[in-house]
Amino acid sequence: INIDAPDAPSSPQVTEVTDDSIGLSWHAPENDGGSFIKNYIVEKLDPETGKWVKAAISRSPRCTVQNLTPNKPYQFRVLAENSHGAGEPSQPSKPVQTTDSEANRRKRLGNDDDASRQ
Repeated sequence: INIDAPDAPSSPQVTEVTDDSIGLSWHAPENDGGSFIKNYIVEKLDPETGKWVKAAISRSPRCTVQNLTPNKPYQFRVLAENSHGAGEPSQPSKPVQTTDSEANRRKRLGNDDDASRQ
């Protein structure tokens, strides 16, 4: 049996969005490289540097990426990893924006109230 790194999983789809997390799901690669897939490595695109950085590790083809910044766009991609190593990354997800935080919304609404009273 020839063991190799797995092929790329499908592009991640967004399943849930909050102000500081984004839920993702994807499909396992058709070719696992002849070895059981141990982990999926989820990477996010750092808009400052243009580099992909590790955001989460999941054993199943779904996960929630935590500790994100409210009201910011994110893009994700996934790599499958077997005993031979990590394979090629998936196609990136479509850009998705975290929602605004409750505190930011309240602050903005508060400022709007002040403006209407003058």
